[in-house]
Amino acid sequence: MHYGVDVLIDDAPHYAEELAAAQKPVILFDQPYNLSIENDYVHRAMNWLEVKKQIDHLASRCK
Repeated sequence: MHYGVDVLIDDAPHYAEELAAAQKPVILFDQPYNLSIENDYVHRAMNWLEVKKQIDHLASRCK
């Protein structure tokens, strides 16, 4: 399936699992209901500053 996204930013565990399974990076806002999600493509964030850091990190790996 083609998702047309470079990275997903969300807190929903079902979206995180689906896109990570498709090898798309996910920045997942920590919430009690998604703490069981673990995948190399899932990157955690507590706030928007951490989201920016994760995006910068992902961008540096693409260079």
